[in-house]
Amino acid sequence: MIRKALGQTRIPLAQLPFLSDSNLSVSTIRRRLQEVHIRKWRAAKRPRLNKGHVAKRLQWAKEHRHWSVEDWEKIGWSDECSVEKHADPRQVWVFRRPGEHEKFKPQNVLCKDKSGTVSLMVWGCFAGPHQGPLVSFRGVNTAVTYVAALQENLLPFIETMPLHIKHDFIFQQDNATIHTARITKAWFAEQAFKVMEWPPNSPNMNPIEHMWRVLKAALHKRFPDTSTLLGYCGVYSTTNTLISIVL
Repeated sequence: MIRKALGQTRIPLAQLPFLSDSNLSVSTIRRRLQEVHIRKWRAAKRPRLNKGHVAKRLQWAKEHRHWSVEDWEKIGWSDECSVEKHADPRQVWVFRRPGEHEKFKPQNVLCKDKSGTVSLMVWGCFAGPHQGPLVSFRGVNTAVTYVAALQENLLPFIETMPLHIKHDFIFQQDNATIHTARITKAWFAEQAFKVMEWPPNSPNMNPIEHMWRVLKAALHKRFPDTSTLLGYCGVYSTTNTLISIVL
C-alpha cells in the first residue's frame, strides 16, 4: 500500500484499496499511511524546466552564494503581473512524506504553463525595503511601452535610492521577449546601472513573485466579483484599487 501511494502519488485515497487488491477500509489505509508520515499534500507548483534551465539556475546560484544582505539590497527586483478574470480553482493533491526532499519530486510537482486571457497587466519593482512604482498597461505591452515605462518610472525611483544603492544599482528582469528586444537592450546600454543576467524560466527565484500573490489575494478579497466583470473596462476600473492595496 505504501509503495503504491508513493509510486502513483496522484491517485485518490479511495482508489488505493482497488489498485492494491485489498479489502482494507479507507480509514485503515489512511491510518497506516500516517504511521509512516504519508498523507495527501497540495502538489507543488513550479515552472517547467529542462536540463539547460536547471544548469543555468545552478550556475546563477553558485555565482551569488556569497552575497551579503547589503549586496542583495542593491537589486531592483521587477516583474510584470497579469491579473486574469478567471482562474482554475482545482487543486491537485499528492501522497508524500513531509519535508523538501519529496515535495519537489517530478511526480509531486504541478507544472505551470503560461496561458489564459490577460485582463490587466501591471509592472512593479522594489529594492530592499524601498518600494517602487506600480504601473498599469492598457492594451498590449510591447518593447516600446516597456522602455517608456522604465524611462518614466524606474529612473525616478533609482534617483530616490540612498547613495550606496543608487551608485551600485543592479536591475533585475526576466527573459521575456520585450525585455530582450533590441530597442530595450539599446536603452539599457545608455543607462548607468547594470542589468542582472537572469536564468531562463525562473520566476520562482524572483521575490517579487511572492508580492504578486499577496496583491492578487487582496484584490479578489476586495472584489469577489472580479470573474464576472464585463470586458476590459470592468477590470480597468480596479486599477486604482490595485495601486491603493500596494501603497
